[in-house]
This record gives sequence, structure tokens and C-alpha cells, in this order.
Amino acid sequence: MSEPAGQTAGIWGRVAQRTRTLFQEGLRAAGMPLDAGFYEELEEVLVAGDLGPRLAARVTEGVRRKRPNTLDLARLFLEQELVAAMSQQPRWLNVAAKPSAVLLYGINGAGKTTTAGKLAHGLARDGRKVLLVAADTYRAAGIEQALAWAERAGVEGFAGRPGGDAAAAVFDGLKLAAARGFDVAVVDTAGRLQTQQNLVAELAKVGRVAGRALEGAPHESLLVLDGVLGQSGLAQARGFHDAIPITGLVLAKMDGTAKGGAVVAIEEALGVLSTLGRADPHCHTTASDGMVEPAELVAAARALKLDLIAVTDHDTMASVAETVALGEAAGVTVVAGQEITTAWPAQTHLVGWFLEKSVRMGMSLADSVAAIHDQGGLAMIPHPFMPFWFASCQEGMLARLLETQTVDAIEIEHTAPTTAARQAALHRFYELHRAGLGAAVGGSDCHFGRHDLGRIVTEFEGTSAADFRAALEARTTRPLRARHARVPLALIARQQARSLVRLPLRRLRSQLQQR
Repeated sequence: MSEPAGQTAGIWGRVAQRTRTLFQEGLRAAGMPLDAGFYEELEEVLVAGDLGPRLAARVTEGVRRKRPNTLDLARLFLEQELVAAMSQQPRWLNVAAKPSAVLLYGINGAGKTTTAGKLAHGLARDGRKVLLVAADTYRAAGIEQALAWAERAGVEGFAGRPGGDAAAAVFDGLKLAAARGFDVAVVDTAGRLQTQQNLVAELAKVGRVAGRALEGAPHESLLVLDGVLGQSGLAQARGFHDAIPITGLVLAKMDGTAKGGAVVAIEEALGVLSTLGRADPHCHTTASDGMVEPAELVAAARALKLDLIAVTDHDTMASVAETVALGEAAGVTVVAGQEITTAWPAQTHLVGWFLEKSVRMGMSLADSVAAIHDQGGLAMIPHPFMPFWFASCQEGMLARLLETQTVDAIEIEHTAPTTAARQAALHRFYELHRAGLGAAVGGSDCHFGRHDLGRIVTEFEGTSAADFRAALEARTTRPLRARHARVPLALIARQQARSLVRLPLRRLRSQLQQR
């Protein structure tokens, strides 16, 4: 239990029998990887196993990208994606210190006391001298139950005073463990909801007091979750993590549920708690008025350590496929997008993300938003409230749009020409109309690759395209001015000629062809 007995148990051994059966039978039922609908079926199986929609989509996309041509390869790639989503930390207890303190906590009825007894038994079987500390001083018969488990496990028990201070019980128990030469103290605490702030604060106090009793304690902080509750464990993990950083998870009652995918989802989420990705979601290439080829754009993103970029060329998606492929090879996620020019005379701009096909230019702003949404994309208002009407949504335009449509994001921070007064007006407008304007984002409106990419970015929880979309939909993104950059004047002049001469001519040809 304290050292690895060999890392041979694979992902299927971690999700319990009923979930393993669900995944494996569902994979077989989906058919062959080359069959139409295989990946849709796979994603549904993962959602049914309680991975959650966001992670299920990400894992499925990871399998798809590896292009398996047999069911065995699909299963292997699925295992790889699931393992990659889980914590890469060692899966044995850290009980090197003497004595070591292992603290168990969680909601009422999750199985903490039973887990404490089983853990004590396993450690004793490994030859360690174990003390089970009964610090659930509030629950009726809680102390008696813990001491009964200590007796069954063949270890010694120490009890706090019924109704007494839990932190004091932990302090006394750990001091006793040190004085009498115990190897490990397993501490059972009272159940509490992660939303009960006073009780969560008490748990944090228990952690602090443990550190005063033993240097480095608690050496393990194990959150015990009821496996039957599946995805609700995510909220518990986030709530408790702030009180005492979680070093490991115990999922109880797994044999009776097919929701074992929550094991993967919770571990992935715990990693994401401290992982913020950076995106520059507004980039152009030579397919429109940008001055860089797709390869240069991807190379710049990699050099700047950006997790994600979006290709949003004006009225074309001609460079998207190439940029996506180059991004995959370089480890940079690329979102397929387009910056759409709306109808004359306004000809304002609108960005679409997660697009499958190009959106026709020359429609009204409202119809353009609808066209993006019709193909499952997200609509973003770029560089609003600029001091001239062309290419930028003004306050009146946005107000009229919100009477009939909502958008998914607005570029609160951007690099286009503006004034302090207009930026202040934009922030006031956003505060008044958050419900219809979606997430606040930032983008560089990059046209020059390494010269201007990443000046303004959007921070989001996670690193993948699915994470970025989830953050937009949850409105948890944060625009950030990341770096200063200076573009050579000669390059700006060439780009302006491209933007003001070549691009309008192409738009005119396109409009004539549509007639």
C-alpha cells in the first residue's frame, strides 16, 4: 500500500467492474472506427459512464486524431487518452515520515469511517504500527464506530471527547502517535458539505493544527467520495480543495455503480484547478489581410507558449485546414474560425469560432450571428466601439442586435484604435448587458505573427479546444494584456495596402458573383 506493487493495473482496473463493462461493451457496439457514427457512439458511451460532456468530447477527439483502423487500436488509444487525463502522480500513499498522518474527509455518508478502517487494516498488513484517530466528535456513535473499525482492523484507536473540539482531538492523537512510536496515524473526521463554510473553515483548522502536532502533517489528505454520486464529486473536490489541498481521492461504493468515469473526470478537474491556458483567438493569415503563412503563425504561437489560437481570416476559411494540421504537429490547438463582413453600409465585423464551413459575407449582423449558431459555432463581437463606424459594432448596433439575438463573447480587450472614453463606455455597456453578450475575451487581432501575436490573450481553465469552449459557455474567461510588441512600420504599410486595396477588391468580386 505504501510502495508500488507494479504499475500493471491499467485504466480499466481503476473504474470498477460495472463501468468497465459499460465502456467495453459500448465500444464494441459502436462498430468499427471507420464506420460512420463510430465517434458519436463512443462519445455517448463515455457520457453514459459519467465522464461528463466536456471531457467525453475531448477524449473522443483525441482518439479520432490518432485515426485507429481497428477496434483494438481504438481501445488502446482510448486507454491512452483516459490515462493522460488522469493525475500522473504516484498512486501509493506517502507514509515515509514517522509517524505519517493520513487525513480523511468528505461529506456525510461518503464512507470515511469505513475507509479509515480498511486503510488501517491494509497498512497494518504491510507491517506498520497504525493508530486510528477517531476525530468525528459530532456524529452520534461516530467515535464508537471508528473504534469498532480499529478493533476489527487489529490496530489501536484513539478517541476525541464526544462533542469536543475536533482539532484538539487530532492534535492529541498525533502527539500520542509520535510519543508511542506509531508509523502511521489514520485520522477520521466528521462529515460536512463543501458549502457549509463554517465547517469547511473548521476542517482547514484541523489541517493547520495537524501541522503543529507533526512536522509536514497531514502527509496525505484524502477526499472520500461516494462513487454512486458520480459527477457531483467535482463540486465537492473543488469546495474542499481550498480548505486542505487534496493529495488523493478515495471513491467508495464503486461496485454498485456504472458511474466510474467520474474517477477520470475528478482527477482531470483537480489538475485543471491550477492550470490556466492562454489563447489568442483572433488571428489572420495571408488567406486574407494577414502577413504570415499558417506555418509562421503556428511557429509564433509555439514560441510564445500559447495553448490555443483561432484562425479568423476575413470572409474565408481557406487557411484553416492547413493551420489546424500544423498546429496538431506542433502541439498548438487551432480553432476553426472566420471574421465575417456584414451588409453594406455598416459592413461591421463578426467573428465565428468552431465553424465547419465558411459563413457568407454581406448578410445583416443578426443573420450572420444566426448562421454561425446554425452550424454549432460561437459568435464573438470583435473590437467594438472603435471611433469609426466601419468594421466595428457601435453601441446602437449592439443594442438593436440584443433585441433579437444573443452572442457568445465580446472582445473587451483588443488592439484596434480606440480611446479611453470609448473603452470605459464599452465596459459600462458590457456590465449592463452581460446576459446577452456572453464571455469577456481578449485578442490581438494578429496580422504579423511573431511581431504582434499574444499581445492580448484570453485566459481559460484548461488547455484544449473543448476547455476553451466550455469556459466561453460558462463565462469564466479572462482577457489579459500579456506583452508589449512593436511592428515594423514598413510591414504595417504593406499590410494596410493589402487590407485597403486587395481585400475590398476581393469582396467586390465575391458580391458580383453572388448576383
